[in-house]
Amino acid sequence: MDWQIIRDGRGWCAIGPDFENLATSAVGWGETLDEARAALDAKYRERAECADVPPLSEFTVRP
Repeated sequence: MDWQIIRDGRGWCAIGPDFENLATSAVGWGETLDEARAALDAKYRERAECADVPPLSEFTVRP
């Protein structure tokens, strides 16, 4: 799986290539694509995971 941002109702959910499920994986939620990506980046930093979250241009956006 690649880096993805998925539309969820009015918001967006950003996930990384290691995504397994919403309960255990780092995810980022936001009202915009940028907010979701930034929230995912913050989650990775909070968890001290190794992956560097790429720029928004490298995400696959799924409306």
